[in-house]
This record gives sequence, C-alpha cells and structure tokens, in this order.
Amino acid sequence: AIVLMLETILFAFLFFILVGPLSLFFFGVGIAACWLEKKLKKSVPKAINAVVFKAIAALLLLAMGFFLNLAFFEIYFWVPFLFTAFFAGFAAAGYACFKKKDIKLAAICFIGLFLALLAI
Repeated sequence: AIVLMLETILFAFLFFILVGPLSLFFFGVGIAACWLEKKLKKSVPKAINAVVFKAIAALLLLAMGFFLNLAFFEIYFWVPFLFTAFFAGFAAAGYACFKKKDIKLAAICFIGLFLALLAI
C-alpha cells in the first residue's frame, strides 16, 4: 500500500511539474492578449487565438486520458483528477479573459482557483 501511495504521489508531482507550467503559460497568454487589446485598441489576430486554445484543449485531453487510465490501477485515483481539474480551470480562466477581454473576470477565476487549491 505504501508503494502504491508513493507511486501515485510521484505521478501527481510529475503531472504538476509538466502540465502546471504549460497551463500557467496559456493563462498568461490569455492575460497578455487581453491587456494588449486594451492598450492597442486593436484585435489580437484570430489565428493566435485558435492555435493557443486548440493546444490547451489537446494537452488537457491527453492529460485526462492518461490519468483516467492510471486511475484504474491506483488506489488514490482522486489526486490526478484534482490536479487535472485545477489546471483545466487555469486554461478556462485564460480563455475567458481572452474571449471576454475582461481582466476582472480572469482575476475572479484566479481567486476561485486559489481557493480550490487550498481545499485540495
């Protein structure tokens, strides 16, 4: 049981290291695009929008698929799901900011995600 627990923690930690910075990067892209649009009073090219958020969707689907598979073999299956949900939330917050052009909305999402992390 201890080996299974340590293995699960290791996988969750690896997921945190690999997917966490990518999600934060995409969240940052959303914030930056929003800020640029407000400053320049121009629209950020739609091509950037499409590429960035398709990449987010692909990464999250891969991560969820991997951890759904892992869950069938692990006792502590809830850990990866919580991390997946958390980083999906980061991506969603960046997307909301980019689409709505609203930094306040993104800030509210971020505070909600921080509270979710505390709950974990």
